[in-house]
Amino acid sequence: MSTEPTLVLIPHIDFPNDPSTLELLTEQQEHYFGRTDTYQPLERLEGLCGSYKAKNHAEEPVFLKAFDNTEVDQPLLRDMYARELRAAQDMAPLGIMLPIKDTGREHVFIVQEFIPGRTLSDYITIGGAVEADHARKIITPIANTMKLTHSKGYIHRDLKPDNIMYRAGDFKLEHPIILDWGFACRESELQMIDHCVGTPKYAAPEQFKPYGIADERSDIYSLGILLYKLLTGTYPYKEESKGSDFVRQKEYAHNPLLKNNFADARLSLITLKMTQPAKSDRHQTIDELLEDLNMTRMVAAR
Repeated sequence: MSTEPTLVLIPHIDFPNDPSTLELLTEQQEHYFGRTDTYQPLERLEGLCGSYKAKNHAEEPVFLKAFDNTEVDQPLLRDMYARELRAAQDMAPLGIMLPIKDTGREHVFIVQEFIPGRTLSDYITIGGAVEADHARKIITPIANTMKLTHSKGYIHRDLKPDNIMYRAGDFKLEHPIILDWGFACRESELQMIDHCVGTPKYAAPEQFKPYGIADERSDIYSLGILLYKLLTGTYPYKEESKGSDFVRQKEYAHNPLLKNNFADARLSLITLKMTQPAKSDRHQTIDELLEDLNMTRMVAAR
């Protein structure tokens, strides 16, 4: 495994344009970002853009997310950087986001606690499609985590297996940690967007339509694609589709029951409702989704 050159990273706060964000971060700067340090990237983490396992001056492992110097002037990346830091103020204390240990300006970076473990993507790659009861047991804790996220006024907008992590030893996948909050937005700030937001395979159609508005139901859609993937090992549209054709394919979700005998009828109907193209046709809240999931659990237990 090749080792990249050491990056000397100097903590500093100087990025967001939102005055409320600036004020919040300034108040917390001494607590969160008061240390100058040197980090050495050891291994690039697959599936996580610009993310590394690294070590600090004390040889302790850390999670490092760093942007190339040619990228830091791009407004979108600056905005993602600010959003991640802001979300950490509210989400990390709840245990559903890795706490931020350090940040910097010379190289735009974020340092977080490193935890041994695997992402949901790792489990899907190893196991493929799973039985309906197992899929329900995986998706329910994730939905509960998103309920907590939404209760704090945040919409994640980039839920996918690569962004859901479990500590080593969490063999039942009961305590998900959500990664990559760069697209996260407070619900009170939601507005029409003129650029794509999220990961195409999992993002809701409104996140790719001109002037679409993402909200809580957009996260529900992403959870629906994730559930579909768990039940079938595939996606409900042609993976090779690109651009507008890709969005068009997402208008037509296929019933998981038709693709895999593991998918029972009740869970298939829930998955189809979660992945409806129109937001008004999906579950309107995470509570509504959890109620449906709980009902299938009780029926299956009889």
